[in-house]
Amino acid sequence: MGQVKTGGLLFSSQLRFARPFFKKQSGEYYLRDIFSIRAWRQASRFGYVHVLPKYYAVSCSKSDRSFQADRMVSQISRYFDQNNFFTYQQINVWPLIRKDFLQMARRCLAEGLLLIDRFAEMLQCLAPKAVVVDEEVTPFNKTLVQTANSLGVPTLCFEHGAPVESVGSVPSSATVVLVWGDPSREQLRSWGVPDKKIRLTGAPQLMMPSPIDVAEHRKSVFSKFDIKTNERLLLLATYTMETNEVPTFLRTTAWIEAQSAALLVACGLIQANPDMHLFVKFHYADQHAEFSSNLIAKRFPELRSRIHLISHYDSGILLDAADFVMAGATTMYFEALLRRKPVFLLDQGKNRYASFFSQDFIDLDDPSKCIADLQAHLTPEGIAATLDRQRHEISRHFFNENKVAVDTVLRILRDISDMTA
Repeated sequence: MGQVKTGGLLFSSQLRFARPFFKKQSGEYYLRDIFSIRAWRQASRFGYVHVLPKYYAVSCSKSDRSFQADRMVSQISRYFDQNNFFTYQQINVWPLIRKDFLQMARRCLAEGLLLIDRFAEMLQCLAPKAVVVDEEVTPFNKTLVQTANSLGVPTLCFEHGAPVESVGSVPSSATVVLVWGDPSREQLRSWGVPDKKIRLTGAPQLMMPSPIDVAEHRKSVFSKFDIKTNERLLLLATYTMETNEVPTFLRTTAWIEAQSAALLVACGLIQANPDMHLFVKFHYADQHAEFSSNLIAKRFPELRSRIHLISHYDSGILLDAADFVMAGATTMYFEALLRRKPVFLLDQGKNRYASFFSQDFIDLDDPSKCIADLQAHLTPEGIAATLDRQRHEISRHFFNENKVAVDTVLRILRDISDMTA
């Protein structure tokens, strides 16, 4: 990899979290688990070094790691041999899964120990002022944070998205958690995150694009999907039902119910407006695109030329192209807010997320009423009133209305670096 300057900041995140900082300072590091030519080009352009764990040789031998993994697997085996932990209808199923379970545990432990060794070597070589991650859910970032902590390197974690469920937010091992604003802080407090580690910054990954970029994004999307310039675009942002609290079957059932109602409302709206196209943007982890496609084909075959189902497309570009946005309990609701788009919050069951999201929502329990309500919102007067209400939401959810998020994060990083120097 060549000689690399030490003492910079180490970012391990999706590119959109690191990109706002690229233009602010150089001599930093951008870490990913695999090489990305796109990330390498953007990082290199601004003087960042794109690093991978595999670049770093480890001092601990493979036989040492194998010995440690075997020792841990023996302890796991001994525990479950002596305790009826895996039971079904009062039958101990441990003997049925023991071999495969222990093989899986050994493989994961061996990979994890190797990652710890590589991270330790990397951190010692780079000597970063701090490690900045965009989540603590994946084994990659979770291991990085804990390895950095063990070496005394400060760790900071961005609020990855709207904290609707505790998964992804707790427990947090980072030294500091960087959150959007007061509602996010209160949500994390309620889940047990210590107040002393929470800092208000805004959301640097959601910074407003320039008017020139917005116009270019709209032009490119309309051209790509053959939409006339005098037509309108409605964007429906779907969301996954990931949660720590609700069983898989129940959350899948709830998702299908909510998604069906949202699709019925969106399709009903474009049915009533011949000049409108519908984009259904699926979350990258969403596995229900086929369900949505079948529902539209069965219920609205005459609208298929004006409906586009999209999984892999930059959500920011789609938001810039859209005239209106419908979103559930998802980060795209807030992205639309900050882009000053008329955005309508969809919900069921009397606004389950009232403590965090807006009270100004469209209740999917009555789809036909939803369509009538939305039609009233889409008039010039309705749009003006919606945007006026949304200004309050921006002030409520984002520190300093998200105007100084990048500079606020950099100031916190400087303060932490000075304290640990």
